This record gives sequence, structure tokens and C-alpha cells, in this order.
Amino acid sequence: MKRTIVELMRPNVAKMQGYKSARHEYQGSANILLDANENPFDWDYNRYPDPHHFRLKRELWKTLGWDMAKISLGNGSDELIDLLIRAFCEPGKDAIRVLNPSYGMYKVTAELNNVEVIKTDLDEDFQLDPTLAFIPSTPPAVKINKEKIFFLTSPNNPTGNAFHQSLLEDIISRYDGIVVVDEAYVDFSSRGSLYTLIDKYPNLVILRTMSKAFGAAGLRIGIALADGLITNVLHKIKPPYNLSTIVQEQAITQLGNYTKILTQSHLTMADRDRLAADLRSLFCVERVFPSDANFLLIKTNAADEIYDFLRKKGIIVRNRSSDHGCFQCLRFTVGTPVENKALLTALNEYDDLNS
Repeated sequence: MKRTIVELMRPNVAKMQGYKSARHEYQGSANILLDANENPFDWDYNRYPDPHHFRLKRELWKTLGWDMAKISLGNGSDELIDLLIRAFCEPGKDAIRVLNPSYGMYKVTAELNNVEVIKTDLDEDFQLDPTLAFIPSTPPAVKINKEKIFFLTSPNNPTGNAFHQSLLEDIISRYDGIVVVDEAYVDFSSRGSLYTLIDKYPNLVILRTMSKAFGAAGLRIGIALADGLITNVLHKIKPPYNLSTIVQEQAITQLGNYTKILTQSHLTMADRDRLAADLRSLFCVERVFPSDANFLLIKTNAADEIYDFLRKKGIIVRNRSSDHGCFQCLRFTVGTPVENKALLTALNEYDDLNS
């Protein structure tokens, strides 16, 4: 038998009472608010923001069909990653598992919380071992399983590839802990979301963001979709006013542009495929890895040199050569058609100078 959500939770977190702010204790409308020690005079933002994010959650439900009871909102996905580790991992005792390479904040946040990081290396094509040999045996086991959370990014960053949904479901069904599938780039993938599996697997958490396809990176809005037990504990331990009123208002406005967002996502996917084809014709490019995201990972013959050449041209990309399996690799975000053309022009110039 796998451990339940409550058994996975840190005992002190399970027992604690969350902080109740004035806006937690009273929800509704009133003419006179004398409960939160705010400035009573008529300023635009003299009142505290909604700690429950009710209007924003309702807009996410209306726009995307997500059950409001399954939604937790954070100051970027990074805050939600930190909350998940703090809720389930005992410092100095427990561990998380991450893909290698993958998004670096899982490791940084775990180390900040004194939680061990166990890495599962991807193969040379950045794929997972389909035998799932990396999953620890479930209880009863000779050794107590100290793993609490498995963070998987699909589509993965920095590699760009999405994993087969059947493989991900197999991991979720077998893993004796919380499985966090970070879908930050899913809007650029034909694989689709695992959201419908939440009712089937209470140990599944899906991370989404408004920083990528939704064009709102400056608002810092991360979204966790999960079973009610996990949603409740995240809400209990989060800072009471983690999203400002301005941020919530702007996010609601941005969701009103969803048709435009969908159109832009499809344009980005088409531009990604055109850019990939053009990059393959360059002498300096040895391989363009398949991508389900809004970026391309390419293997070059001189990553540092090409990075510096592009920088001098005013084009900034990411050098991922220090990541596992990414030696001599650069990561290009798919820009506008004009920006993509400028990138290709610069790389062709580099080829002419070095071929």
C-alpha cells in the first residue's frame, strides 16, 4: 500500500493551524471595514487583497474549466514549489527526486529547505527509462522510503521534449509519494494536460503558469492543480496575501484575452518548427532536439563562442552547456518572426566567418 497524503505530510504541518487574517475571518461585502487596521481613507489600494483569490479562481474556471476547489495560486510557480517541499519534506530527513537535466529551482528550493535531492538522469535523447527502474519499491520495504516528492517537467526544460502520457501515468500510479508534473510549457505541446487524472490519483499535483503562453511573466502567477487535501494544506501554509490586488486584477484581464493567447500559441508552434528546420541547415548546428515547448535546444560545435557572438549582436540566448547531457548546447526561445530572422541572420554570419 502506498502512503496516503496525510501520511506523506509533515506531522507538524498536518497539525498546525494556519494564520487567519482579517479577510480570512470575514468574507463578503460591508460598508464599514474596521477589522484589518488599514488606512480608512479613499485610496485605490488601501484594502488588503483577497487571500482566497476567489475572483481569479472563478475566471480560471470559466476560461479553462478547472475546478475552483482544485486551484492553489502562488507568487510564481517557485512559491508553490517551496510550499510543496515545506508541506511534505522533513528537513534533514526526507528527499525529493528530480529529472536531470530539468528546471533548476526544484534543486535550489530543496537545498534551501535542507532536503536531499535525488537525480534521475535522462538518456542521450533526454528520455526516461521506460522500465521505471528509478522508482523505489513501495512499502513494505526493507528500507524506509525517504522520498516524498517527484518533480517532473513535461515538456521538460531545458530539453523541450514532452513525455508520453502513458509513461507519466505509470509513474504517478506507482510512485509512493507526491508526483508534481510541471506543465509550464504544455500550451505549446500536442500531448495535452494531465488535469483529468487528478480525480484518479490523489498524489498528483499539476503546476501551470501565466508566465509563458499567457504572456504575463511580470505578474508572477503560478497555479497548482491538485486534490482537495493538498490544496487545503497549500492554502494553510501560504503567506496570507501572496498575490496583490493589482496582480489579481491584471490576471483576470489577461484571461479575457484567451482567444488571442491561443492564436499566439499556435503561431509560436508553427514558428518553432520553421526555426528548427532553418537551424538544421547551419554548419555550426550539429543537432536540433525535438521540442514541445516555445524554445529549441540545439547542440553546436562551439557553444561559448556562438553565445558571445550573438551577445555582441544584441541577441541574448541561454548557454546550457553545464547541464547534464547538454554539453555545447544553447537554448533559443522562439521569438517573433522578425526576431527569429535576426537570429538566423546572425548565425549565418557566424557560419560564413568560421566555415
